[in-house]
Amino acid sequence: MENEMKLIIRAIEELVEDSDVITDIKNDLFDVEQRQKRDHDDAIENTSEKVNDLHYDIQDDLDSLQHQIDELKDAIEDLKEKS
Repeated sequence: MENEMKLIIRAIEELVEDSDVITDIKNDLFDVEQRQKRDHDDAIENTSEKVNDLHYDIQDDLDSLQHQIDELKDAIEDLKEKS
């Protein structure tokens, strides 16, 4: 009977140890999942900022080109008038 009790106690101890390991694994998986979500959100935000920056840079370049075109048109008109 005493041996059976020791076996039962040892089996329960092993279950408790296993459940601790399983809990640790679950916690680690949860942490990894949360980190992946944060990394994904950060990547999306960073990409969005870069796209916005590019949009403004392109718009500035287009405005500058339009200004140069307008200046060239004025110069051509001045040359036509002088001719």
